[in-house]
Amino acid sequence: MAKKITLNGEKYDYITVSVVTGEKKPEKLNKWQETLAYVLENPDELPFCLDTILKFRKTDELRRSLVRVQIFADLHMSENMEVYQMWKYVSENIETLIYGSLALEKGFEEKKKAKKKEKKVKE
Repeated sequence: MAKKITLNGEKYDYITVSVVTGEKKPEKLNKWQETLAYVLENPDELPFCLDTILKFRKTDELRRSLVRVQIFADLHMSENMEVYQMWKYVSENIETLIYGSLALEKGFEEKKKAKKKEKKVKE
């Protein structure tokens, strides 16, 4: 990771804030975006940010951001395995703490259950 960008008076990696915000040219970060970007760039700080993270409101925007981080990490894993494994670890654990499950897994399970119900109705 290379190019740095200054937002809210702090320097962040451009890729990190772009993935967190979903914007190609982010101009500002809200509080949860700042925290998420910080722990993605400093994964060893995750345990010390738990109190702040657990105060995040459950929003669709936050969940999309966490899923976006996971997808980006999977797509770029071969570029820098250590960094993107950490991204995935951080985002999956935050999502599980806040939402109780992972959206990508939940979607898969819900589709499976819906197919089973549909099958029972047809019988």
